[in-house]
Amino acid sequence: MSARDTHSLIQPLNEAISWCVEHDIVCVFTRDWHPSDHCSFISQSGTWPTHCVQGTSGAEFADGLNIPVSALVIDKDSDKDTMSYSAFGNTNLDKKLQQIGIIEVAATGIATDYTVRETVIDALRCGFKVSVLIDLIRPIDVKQGDSDKALNDMKTAGASLLTSKEWLQKVSYARG
Repeated sequence: MSARDTHSLIQPLNEAISWCVEHDIVCVFTRDWHPSDHCSFISQSGTWPTHCVQGTSGAEFADGLNIPVSALVIDKDSDKDTMSYSAFGNTNLDKKLQQIGIIEVAATGIATDYTVRETVIDALRCGFKVSVLIDLIRPIDVKQGDSDKALNDMKTAGASLLTSKEWLQKVSYARG
């Protein structure tokens, strides 16, 4: 699967989100929230086309994705001069999660080989247990094999690679 297939994530993500809300599990949503002159853009000598510009429809969450009222929304890369693929980069997400007692994170979303990989590795560095829900992620794959390498990097760093069904069973069992 590729980033071009991101809309196929909506229904299974919504199912997982609904389950989490029903079981009082915190849902965190992150998004790129770039100023129009962000350092990552080709127009600013960066490597990426202009994307996810603050206040535009391109920066909004995907149509049809259910964002619970109780969700924690993290906007990242909102400063024009800093860039981090990780949801933990310049966001204080680690402190926010620790303040509400979170010790384990399940990662989903796009882009396996950039944002997901860096977020997972940073979460592990911050001391969180991490599961990557492999059926709820999508790669960019600039170079063929990037996503396979990213999955290997996450596993080597200590993340569990599970399907969403396996994760739900694990969490259900742990909750008794």
